[in-house]
Amino acid sequence: MSRPIAILALLLLPAVTGADEEPATAEQARFGEEVARLIEGLDNDRFEVRRRAAARLEELVADPQWQRLLAEEFHRVLARVDVSSEVRWRLRQWCGRLPEVVRRPAENVSEEGIDRLVEKLDDEAFDVREGAARRLEELSLQDEPLPWLKKALQARLAGPITTEAAVRVNRLLQGMRPAMVAEYWYGRSHRTEQHLLIGVPSQVLGAERPSHFDRIDDDLAHCVSGNTLSPGDYPVGVAFPDPVQETGMFHLVNLPTPRRRLEYQRYVQTDESARLTELSRRTLDRVLTERRELSERELIMLGQLDPVEVSRFAGRYFHVVEDGRLPPPQVPVGMAAYPRVGGCPSRFGMICVQLATDGTKDAVPGLLEAIEKARFLPPERSAPYRLQWLAALSIAGRDPWPEVDRWLGSLISHDETLRIDLHGGPELGATAAGLLWSRHGREPPSRDLLYPVVEPLIKSRFRIDGYRFPSDAAREAIRQWWQGVVNTPESSP
Repeated sequence: MSRPIAILALLLLPAVTGADEEPATAEQARFGEEVARLIEGLDNDRFEVRRRAAARLEELVADPQWQRLLAEEFHRVLARVDVSSEVRWRLRQWCGRLPEVVRRPAENVSEEGIDRLVEKLDDEAFDVREGAARRLEELSLQDEPLPWLKKALQARLAGPITTEAAVRVNRLLQGMRPAMVAEYWYGRSHRTEQHLLIGVPSQVLGAERPSHFDRIDDDLAHCVSGNTLSPGDYPVGVAFPDPVQETGMFHLVNLPTPRRRLEYQRYVQTDESARLTELSRRTLDRVLTERRELSERELIMLGQLDPVEVSRFAGRYFHVVEDGRLPPPQVPVGMAAYPRVGGCPSRFGMICVQLATDGTKDAVPGLLEAIEKARFLPPERSAPYRLQWLAALSIAGRDPWPEVDRWLGSLISHDETLRIDLHGGPELGATAAGLLWSRHGREPPSRDLLYPVVEPLIKSRFRIDGYRFPSDAAREAIRQWWQGVVNTPESSP
């Protein structure tokens, strides 16, 4: 192996092995040597050597077995300052067809080394200027040399400098400014995002005002100007409601360094549902930690978060704060109030509406304990539904837990109605019996045993078939039937 090829192979091989990974296999080592030889061949004086090297690399690019490793090798070579423009052009073309890779931070470079790289931005040779710029970009991904790198670039900009170098220096400095992203979620989907530099107003075409944040950390961001967000402080890393659209939410992300920006670019390409789960967990865990009463807009926002995380949260939240009536909704001028489901429910009532809509069994332990401990405000004329019971019944039908039958059976004797202001409305015990029958009965229940009662909200929104007992004898007959099912599962009334 010639010395240039050996040096290039050594440069490539760490990308295969990695400092914290298993040693490269013999096949991987041979692959690294071959790629090094082929890349050197791309710059050979003889056309036939260049043609064969390009053809072989084209084959490797098309082979899924080596694509990720090849992408890492190409990015590593592109970071060197001694790569010709023709080779650099070819490698970039191939990189566009290979998997995305996270650029690894460059090795530590001394302050003198940084100064030399900055000086090369004005070199006579284009390839040297291009390689130096690429190397400085890689260095900017490391937090440790960042202050000195900024200082060196600013000093270079203050002295004699060509126009081309000034453009490169300004681009590098711009890339090192603290930044942030404002994500907008709607319908449990990440719809849009706005990338902003801290302290730099940004006004898109057609916007009434610029978007401008002057400071941010991992907890709070301060908005100076915005089109949807008013001036003030906003939480970072968690979801908060859109102040205009009731069913949207924002998520602010702090990106203080180029490395954090790169990590965000990779993260935002991962599975959206997994990102929503993580965002929901962070948001709800912070509420639990602060033991804070949710505002009405935050309660509505629960419908935008992951249902499993909301269910887990609800089961705990019922025990860390007190239930309470909500104040009249604050409606912006010219807008209609967002309709409250079930009249004017309490704070816990609105959570139960969400659980009854698409909650999961993860809420059940805490929900049933809260019911037993009477943690919910009683229904009243303005909030006539027993929403805690409706939430539990809805989950029982949609996402039953192991002990659901025993729980439903224990409710048969309950004669309270699920809506207090509806004479002859669905009853708790009869509706629980209806769920049991749907799980174990062979035929639809006779109206002499369970009389169906259609209440629009309970049926359409919560998907619960409501029933009442036409007589005490019917209740007793259902109780006897259930005892028979428990003792002999094949029996029926």
